Amino acid sequence: MGIFGKLASLFGGGKKSGKSAVKTFLVDGARLLDEKTGRRLSPREQLALIGALGRLAKQEEFAMSVIFETDRPLREAPDGGEYQGVTVWYAETAEELIEKALKTARRTGVTLVTSGPNLESRATEEKVSLLSSGTFKKAFLTGFSIKDDGRGRGDRGDRGDRGGGGNGG
Repeated sequence: MGIFGKLASLFGGGKKSGKSAVKTFLVDGARLLDEKTGRRLSPREQLALIGALGRLAKQEEFAMSVIFETDRPLREAPDGGEYQGVTVWYAETAEELIEKALKTARRTGVTLVTSGPNLESRATEEKVSLLSSGTFKKAFLTGFSIKDDGRGRGDRGDRGDRGGGGNGG
């Protein structure tokens, strides 16, 4: 069985069999776009990602949430609010993101989508359903990319790395 067959079986075989079969995802937004560093995303990148996830959720009939590490939530989407069919969550620090993602996943039973080593490790310990960002992108967002607007937000991974210790700055 190929990767798509395995994914189809994981997500209910692709058959629409009522509301109980709706698959729900909580996506670590930064790790979906930049698996290695998980750098903080610009508001423009956040909105573009929310839009793509909203289109995916509508097309595949998924329930979708996303969490971002940021000190300024988008005005279009308050913390815990819905925007373009996606519930949006925010955390000010990497540790807060991990705690909030795990709490939400445990409470709601969602599948957590991330490639952050610390979050993956904690999710595994707590037996939270987990899917790697790379697998999610290959399965559902083929050809998807968000480019920086070129105005100094850069694509260096020097902020928001949830893979290591340290205080950053």
